[in-house]
Amino acid sequence: MADDSRKRLRRATILFWILLLYIIAALVWWFVSLEKQSADLYDLQKVELTNSTFDKSSTQSKTALAAIEDQKRRNSANQSGHIFNMCSIASLQAYANGGAYSISKFALLGFTKNLRQELMQHNIKVTAIVPGAVYTDSWKSAGVSEDRLMEADDIASIIYTASRLSPQATIEEIIIRPQLGDL
Repeated sequence: MADDSRKRLRRATILFWILLLYIIAALVWWFVSLEKQSADLYDLQKVELTNSTFDKSSTQSKTALAAIEDQKRRNSANQSGHIFNMCSIASLQAYANGGAYSISKFALLGFTKNLRQELMQHNIKVTAIVPGAVYTDSWKSAGVSEDRLMEADDIASIIYTASRLSPQATIEEIIIRPQLGDL
């Protein structure tokens, strides 16, 4: 009888430790998954903030790529095209609190350089416009004098001038800044 009791006690002890190990493993898994869920939620929030910045560029890029493919299909030896991508000084120099914007503009400049290489054989010119601060609606409430910023017509004029070059010439990048420097 004593042996039976000892066997039962030993089995109960083993079961107790196995159950305790399962509970500990479940708690560890739960804490790890909770921590991972928190990290995933944090990453998701960061992605959502970043995506809101990239959505516009992504939509524009998809539209531009479709137009480029169409232009390549229609081009013959005596036809040409010209793509102007509106980059930013932020394409060249990052600035504090401008991470998502700078990333998207660095990417757009790189994309523009890549397009230039891929499309030159199709008689399609590609130019990056890299402006500093231009007076637009986004600057109206910033408290910066209009005289301190470039005019939108300045950008339009330089694009028009670049578009009028002979077929043998192209401007790859146009960097244009306010006379008094960047803001």
